[in-house]
Amino acid sequence: MTFVLVNIQISFKMNIKYKATLSVVVIVYFRCIVTIVGVAKVQETLS
Repeated sequence: MTFVLVNIQISFKMNIKYKATLSVVVIVYFRCIVTIVGVAKVQETLS
């Protein structure tokens, strides 16, 4: 019983870590897209 509880806790912690990593990746990806779009718009305006 205790072993199962520990297993659940471990998988839960892993899940939190995984979700945190995933959200960071999504944020970085989104910021990259925003930056690229911004640069493209600025270049369009300049040319």
